[in-house]
Amino acid sequence: MTRSLIKVISFFMLLLALAPAAVSAQAKQNFKNSTPEQRAEKQSEFLGTQLQLNDAQREKVNAINLKYSKQMDGVMKGNGTRISKLKSARKLNQDKEAEYKAILTPDQIKQYDQIKKELRDKMKEKRKSEAAAPASAPVAAPAAK
Repeated sequence: MTRSLIKVISFFMLLLALAPAAVSAQAKQNFKNSTPEQRAEKQSEFLGTQLQLNDAQREKVNAINLKYSKQMDGVMKGNGTRISKLKSARKLNQDKEAEYKAILTPDQIKQYDQIKKELRDKMKEKRKSEAAAPASAPVAAPAAK
């Protein structure tokens, strides 16, 4: 192979390797900049598909998600310590789940709990891999003579 072909192939391999990180970072940024209505819509779509909600359930889940997305937005944008915000967010999530469980069937509740566990495990794994990744060490300046 010629050197230029090797360079081109190497360049595309690098692009392929970096693409998932760029997409993930963009998705995080898009979620961060989204409105409570957009977040509620995404959550409702996800749950509607995963739990195979009927039309009445979809409507109720959408209303629940909108209500709690607006409240969560207020908590996150409000003044308070990180710990107080975390406690408030946890309480809102518990309240939201209680409302979900009031409209879901027993099978859907089991499925919801399984999805929640899988997402939690995925997040733990992601945190582990991020923590294990070595931070770039600062380059020491050459010693003066």
